[in-house]
Parts: sequence; C-alpha cells; structure tokens
Amino acid sequence: MISRTFVAGLMVVAACAGCGHSKYAAELVTPQADHSLMDNLLWTDSSAARQGIDCVAFETDDGVTIDAWVIRSQTRPPLGTMVLLHGLNESKASWPYLGAGERLAKKGYDVVLPDLRAHGDSTGEHITYGVKEKHDIKSLVTDLKRTGKIEGKVYVFGVNYGADVALQYAAIDQRVQGVMAVAPHVDFATSARQQLRGLLLSAAQEDAIIKEAATIAGFDASETSALAAAAAIKCPVYLVHGLLDPIVPLDASRQILAAAGDPKRLRVMGLDQLGIVAILEDWIADEMDAFARDGLTPRETQPATQMQ
Repeated sequence: MISRTFVAGLMVVAACAGCGHSKYAAELVTPQADHSLMDNLLWTDSSAARQGIDCVAFETDDGVTIDAWVIRSQTRPPLGTMVLLHGLNESKASWPYLGAGERLAKKGYDVVLPDLRAHGDSTGEHITYGVKEKHDIKSLVTDLKRTGKIEGKVYVFGVNYGADVALQYAAIDQRVQGVMAVAPHVDFATSARQQLRGLLLSAAQEDAIIKEAATIAGFDASETSALAAAAAIKCPVYLVHGLLDPIVPLDASRQILAAAGDPKRLRVMGLDQLGIVAILEDWIADEMDAFARDGLTPRETQPATQMQ
C-alpha cells in the first residue's frame, strides 16, 4: 500500500517540476542584463548627445518606450537610412553597433540605433521574437521620417535576435530596400528548443514551455516564422552565417534563403570569420554600404566549405 508520505513527496516533486518549467518559459522571453556594461556606462543618452547624436524616445501603441539614437549623415542629402538592430541581451551602445553606425554616417547615411523592447534604455519586460518588435521599428522609422530626422531609402541590419526582427520588419515595410541578417533563427519554437537543449526534457515538455513563454509575453509563436517573412519580403535579402555556428545552425539561413525571393544571397563564413571579428565595425559598415550601392545578383548557395 502506498503511504501518504510517498504521495505527498510525489506531489512536491511534481510541483517543483512545474515551477521549473515556468522558470524556463519566463527565461525564454525575459532578456538578461546587458553584458556590455562598460559600453553602457560610457555611452548614456547624455554622452551620446555630447557627441552630436540625437537621442529619441518613441512610445509604441502598447505603451512601451523605444529609446533610440540617430546619427545624421555628414553629407546632405544622405544616401539613405541604415537601421542597425542589436542581438539578444545587447543594446545600441554595445560593440560593434555604435561604431558601425558612426562609420556609416561618415559614408553618407543617416543611421538609426534603437534599443529593442526590454533591452537597454527601452522599456517593456518581455521580448516577442519579432511579433511586436517589427511594428516598433516600423512606427519608429515612420516617426523619424515624419519629423525629418532621417531621409531616403531604408536598409536594415540585424544580428541573431536582431536579425529575426530585421527580416520580419522588412516583410511589412515597403520602404525597406534591403535587409542584411546575420545568423537568424527559423522561428521562436526552433530557437527555444535550441536554448532548452541539455535539460533532458521531452518534446511534450518543450512544447508546453514554448506555449507558456508565448503566453507570458503575449504573442502567437506561429507569427515568428522567418520563412514566412522571407517569402513576403520584396527587397534584396543578404544572409550571413558562420559555418560552425554553435548557437544557430547554418541550416536556419539555408531554409530562409530557400524561402526568399530573388535577389538573395547567403554568405557562409568559415575560418575567415575569425579575421573579421577584429574589424567588425568596419566590416558591417562596408558590407551595408556596398549592399545599398550595388545591390545583389541572384545566387544559389555554394558548398558550405566555401565563402560566398
């Protein structure tokens, strides 16, 4: 006969397991503190303003304040506007975004550096893997154009989580003339499973955590598909991915490339990626400048061992 003590023990274990799963769900949609502490201590809004950077606070329809920096082109009129989106747990002050933005301004572009919701100086508690963020960026760009702070055609760049937002934003804003996405995810569910690996969870447990995470942050996980976004994008799509990326598998960009229309390109970085890290600010600025000036020609994926 099963004792009451044993039953009570099982109930405690089950309750703890449930709490653990809720903890995992919350962590999936709650950014951690920005690890670029020195950047954020040195580059506050006041320090940015002293360098001639325009500090902007824009309120979204759901009450979130998006904090952004605008760096005006050193030549007027500008060649266009570059929107640079940081990755998860980063901010507009993080390396290499600010440096890349300053270089692009010198090349003749207006530059927008926003803190995505729940990051940096923007408000909000949770991220939605592009569902709400894409509208944040579209509304921000509209407001900046209306007030004359930026001009010309719009190009968007993003890394990882920022790449997810960049692709989804480009799909809903016809003003975007090109999107460059570095190591984007296929969708929230795929990203979540990658983050949950190693916890020895069943597929059903992972599904439950993913569903709860979306509920916590108030979004529909099915609306985070980069494949659906890529298929809807009408401008050139430039994807960049590391051959041996330990966080987001290369296959993610391959799937997105297949879904995107022409012109499109996937550049697979191998050992050459290590050399670029040392000059990343220059590399981003140069790649985006060339992208805006020359566009892309339709290309199929080359073997992953080659640099495209």
